[in-house]
Amino acid sequence: MKTIHKYKLSPSEIGVYLPSEANILSAGTQNNEIYIWAEVPLYPTQKEMREIMVLGTGHNFNESINYRFINTVFFKDFVFHIYEVLPNEIIKRIRLWKHKYRFTEQRR
Repeated sequence: MKTIHKYKLSPSEIGVYLPSEANILSAGTQNNEIYIWAEVPLYPTQKEMREIMVLGTGHNFNESINYRFINTVFFKDFVFHIYEVLPNEIIKRIRLWKHKYRFTEQRR
């Protein structure tokens, strides 16, 4: 069985812990907060960090990374666009960061 849960987002945060089997359905506002709603197992086995981007209209973002658009949210006087960074992209970025860090450490 599955259920739907909501998870609070913040424009200053880049991730949220969700059950690893979660399927993000939508984003919206409720009580002056931004949330995503996800379909999750009734009894999740483990959680993982999912990278969620909350971008204001006109803000720049890296077009070389694969994102999945979730929704556009109207919040107070602002408009935000909610994206999930796809898992393969996160792994690729971590590997690049580790390679860069290792290279920097070796040069010292």
